[in-house]
Amino acid sequence: MTSIRAGVALAVGVALCGCQTTERVVPGSKTTMRHAWESERESREDVLKRRTEERPDDPKVWFDLADYYETGQQFEAAVAAYERFHALVKDAERRDGIRYTAGPYHLGRAYARARAYREAVACLREVLKLQPKDDAVAGSLNPHFREAHYLLGGIYYENRQWKPAREHFVSFRELGGEPLRVEPWLAKIDEVEWTGTIRARRTDRIEAASRAPAPAPASAPAPASAPAGPAGE
Repeated sequence: MTSIRAGVALAVGVALCGCQTTERVVPGSKTTMRHAWESERESREDVLKRRTEERPDDPKVWFDLADYYETGQQFEAAVAAYERFHALVKDAERRDGIRYTAGPYHLGRAYARARAYREAVACLREVLKLQPKDDAVAGSLNPHFREAHYLLGGIYYENRQWKPAREHFVSFRELGGEPLRVEPWLAKIDEVEWTGTIRARRTDRIEAASRAPAPAPASAPAPASAPAGPAGE
């Protein structure tokens, strides 16, 4: 059976390593030098981009660059880097026979933050296709499943699609997500749906009244008969 992983070997470790710095001792000296991205001559972005040029087939360096852009709210640039990361994850899946959620999840999140909702939904649904049917297993196996539900809930909410928004927020909670993250959204959906129900009932009453036949006009009284005259007239 094909294994499912969050992408620890490929990417989740990246989230832990991407912001670390290492030190090295200059030979013959006690002086230490920080990692290259802290160099005064080279920005962190320059270093990360150079790494992608030096190791274009390494998903880790593409994740680092994408994460840098996403953290800096440069979402279009983040999407481009995550697309490359996702493609490399797909290559690893074909090679290793292991399904990873990191590629579609991170790309879907970047699309959502860039407000490219159609593309975001497609990626996040790709994640949920791998979700085990047992909520307890899914919740403990991989945080990407519940976070994909959370993002989808937000997308549908923003597009005023209340039913799927509610379903995904509830799924997020059932998979162990923090209830406080979704309770305000669910309360707002309840309010909107309640208000919509009241308005719909009022509209139904108005429409029913407009379709009712008009009452028939009251009949005019019959004219009074002329009094009979004297006999012989």
